[in-house]
Amino acid sequence: MTIGGERFYLTANGREGGTVGEVFIRWGKQGQTSAGLMDIYAVALSVGLQHDVPLLDLVNSRVALCAATVRRGAR
Repeated sequence: MTIGGERFYLTANGREGGTVGEVFIRWGKQGQTSAGLMDIYAVALSVGLQHDVPLLDLVNSRVALCAATVRRGAR
């Protein structure tokens, strides 16, 4: 997928119950800070999903974090 001109590769693996259990995100070149941050975020998502945290809760918490960061930077 492409967001804002940046290309992302998203892979999701399912669990037996039909829910998402693991997420892999590739963005940018390996070794770049942005690629490392996306790797860490994907691991955090996967761990949360494997411990039955709803995907929507994980996504909403990240969106709230980004919004708070943007608001702080706008001061």
